[in-house]
This record gives sequence, C-alpha cells and structure tokens, in this order.
Amino acid sequence: MNRFDSVHNLAKRKIRQLGLTPPINMEEVIHSLNIEIVEKRNQYGIEAYSELGDNLRIVINPEMTYYVQRRNFTLAHELGHIFIPWHNGDIKCNFKDNYVKVGGKRLLDTQELEANIFASDFLMPQEWLLSEIENNRDIPFDKLVELIARRANTSIMACFYALERVLPSGYCYFVKRDTSEWWSFFTSRNTYTVNWFSYNEDRMKFFQNLSIKKELFRIGPYEIVLYKMISCPSKMELCNEMERNGGSIETLIDSITGGYRHRILPFLDVVLEAVTNDKYIAFVFQDDDLIKSFYSEKSPLLRIYGAMGYEEIREIVTLYGFDFQSIDLENSMVLLYISEKKFEMPRYTYTNPNILLRQICDYHGYDKRMLQSVNGVMAAANSAYGKEYSDEELYNWCKYKFIVDPYYEELVADRNFDKYIVNKIISMKLKRK
Repeated sequence: MNRFDSVHNLAKRKIRQLGLTPPINMEEVIHSLNIEIVEKRNQYGIEAYSELGDNLRIVINPEMTYYVQRRNFTLAHELGHIFIPWHNGDIKCNFKDNYVKVGGKRLLDTQELEANIFASDFLMPQEWLLSEIENNRDIPFDKLVELIARRANTSIMACFYALERVLPSGYCYFVKRDTSEWWSFFTSRNTYTVNWFSYNEDRMKFFQNLSIKKELFRIGPYEIVLYKMISCPSKMELCNEMERNGGSIETLIDSITGGYRHRILPFLDVVLEAVTNDKYIAFVFQDDDLIKSFYSEKSPLLRIYGAMGYEEIREIVTLYGFDFQSIDLENSMVLLYISEKKFEMPRYTYTNPNILLRQICDYHGYDKRMLQSVNGVMAAANSAYGKEYSDEELYNWCKYKFIVDPYYEELVADRNFDKYIVNKIISMKLKRK
C-alpha cells in the first residue's frame, strides 16, 4: 500500500467514525474535534495554514475564502494535514496546484496532494459519489461536476479529485485554473497506467492521437480538456477473450481497440499482466528505438538488453526458440512480446567447474579476464538468488544472462559450457551449506 492509498483509507475511516454524510459542514466538524479555527490575514499570501503542535489550530484567510464551497474544501484540506500522521510542523498551503519550485525546477508537493486527496474523500465518500453518478449518468461531464459540487457543498476542484477514483475506465481530463500556468492531470482507474510522458503538455498531445472523443469546456475559473479513451476490460474479460482467440496477443489487442492498436498504449501493462501466466518481457519500439519495456518480476528474460534494438533481440529469440509475437501498432511503433522459455537443467557427472571453465577459455584463446567475468556472473547470481531460487531457476537465470550477451557468444556455443554452469551451481550450493 502506498501513501496515497493510506490517505484514502484514512479519510474513509474518519468519515465512518464521525458518522458523516454529505453535505458536510466542516466548521461544525472541526469545532466538534476541539480544533481552533482562527480567521486572520497572513503574510504568506495564502488561503490557510495548519499549526500541528500541541495546540492544534487552523488559520484561515477570510479575504481568500469568502466563497462558501471553497472555504469548506480549504477546511477539509487543513484537517487532512492534522489527521495524516506523517505531516508535521506548521504547513503553509498553496491551493493553486500541487507543485513547488525548487532550484528553478517544478516539483510535486506530496503533502499538498495528500491533503487534497483527504479533503476530496472526506467531503465526497466513495459510496455516496457512486450513487450520484449512477443517478445522473445521462448528463454531460461538466454538468455532473457542477451538480456534485453543489450537493456536497464543496469546490469544483475537489470534485475533479473525487471523480478520478470512481469514474469507470476511459476518462482522462486536464484542468487549469485561470490564475495558474500549469495543467493538473486526472485519470480514472486502468486508463493511463503506463507513464509514457512526465509532462502534462506532452500527455495532451499523446491523448489527442489516441482518444475516441475530445471535449473542451469551462466551469467557473477552470478550463477543462476531457479525453474519452477506450475502456480497459476487466481481468476476467481479458482472460476470456484471450482463451477464445487461442492465446494471440495481437488478436486480443485488435478485439479491445477495434483495430486501432495504438489505443492500447495507455494501459498496455494491465493487459499484459492480466493475460500472461508465464513470465514475459515486452518491448515497444519506434523506428528501432526502444521507448518502453514491460516484464513480469523475477523473469530471467530481464537479462535481454533493451539497448540491443529490435532486430538484434528478434535474432536472439529466434535462435534460441523463444515464443514471441511481433505486433505492428501505428506511427512506426512495434510491440515485441516474448514468453519465457524454460531451459531444462541437464544432469552431468560432477566435474570441478573452475578447471572446466579454464579448459573452455584456453580452447577459445581467452585470458583470465574472461574467467573473472564468467565467475563474476555466477557469483552475482548466487549472491542475489542462491537462497531464494531452486537449482533449475538459478540455471535459467545464468543461462539467459550468457545467451543474451554477445560478449559470451563463443562460450555459449561450446558444448561444455552448460556443463560448467551446472557444476558451478552445484559447487556454490555445497558452499552455502
């Protein structure tokens, strides 16, 4: 569980403990908790701040919080700082966005984002919000936001945070206040799970090419750009479709996207994890440049170097008989999906692996640097995975490491090299005991 999940759970728990339902009067709630609210202008030019010492209090600027709904959200935000256990000290809040400038760079202010999440969840509990959406599912998105803000007696921005966690897959929206130069980005579950771009301006261009529909509208001081994307099916739906089509990733993608394959990119990781039983690795290339990789944890396929390029990787997986699918997307993009091949660990009569490796290196004219390199790979594998992996898993890890690195190409081709790997694993195992 990450910190954002902890904040969601904290807000849900506090709502339940206090027995609250929307609309929630934050001043009444805060007074009932014996927390002082002080109204005064401040030298920081901000709406409010929290003092988290022995005497808890919230200092709110009346000149900047005269709008009732905004005031309610501001108080819920400050209560979030008080309740979230890792927030401490006196916290000065910037409500324009969740970023601060440090050394000329724009960095995420995690505490401000966490307090915003708490306030949104506190004022609009998930069950209540789902009911509101269900009862008003035929109205446009902007009207839904305004309706919920009015009924919850909170700010428009709070609604954007709240809707992000309950809307079905397929919604991405960007919000910018008139007084801000930055866009805030929101996405519903399983819609944008792969971080293709770090900057929201680049994400907007990305969605422009992938979306089914784009809408522009304003709500008060906010400019909103809404992109409707294809929905990500559930894991059960994905597995059932995969079974129907005989296990083809390409056919599955066509089924989800209606043939517009690039539309799978925002949640490609969700699809791959849902339908893959074996370990795998997948690369997305554009004009032979690797731009993203996906993989199952602990797969020895991770030994495949992304720096190789599309053709080099295809050559290796073809040579060693790996199952793979090469899928053309759009805009010169290719998805290369590779399933792990499990190499059966051979059985040999025990031979001293160090003598065996020296004989192999002498035969191919290698000096002690190659000996050290090979033994270093085996030692690293033993150190990282020796206690955790079975002999066969360790054999596969080492095998992958050597076959995907051109540096060891001649050794891998030597018929005695497998014998060395097996005997080295046995030797390391005995030393561990």
